Amino acid sequence: MCNWIDYQGPSPADVPQPSTHQGSALIVQNVDFEANVLFVLAFLTSGDGGGKAGLACGMLGLPNSTTMAPMSFNIVEECIGSVLQQHADDIVKANLVKEVRQC
Repeated sequence: MCNWIDYQGPSPADVPQPSTHQGSALIVQNVDFEANVLFVLAFLTSGDGGGKAGLACGMLGLPNSTTMAPMSFNIVEECIGSVLQQHADDIVKANLVKEVRQC
């Protein structure tokens, strides 16, 4: 990199990998789970689902474009759902406490 830029890479996603849906041990898995988590979060944030995520993977030439819509998107969504729900509950509770203190 350039000496003028203070580059700091992204922090890893703190989501445990699923213990199910591992597939065959004989097939080499070319999956970066953290990248998939961020990809799924981006599509959930924009209001799109697995179908659009699969199309984007295909246009980008990514290896899991054919499995993103029917399988991968839902697996990642199941794993991060409880984490998202816990963060949402914490945020709502903190905002409720602030609102009550102001009243």
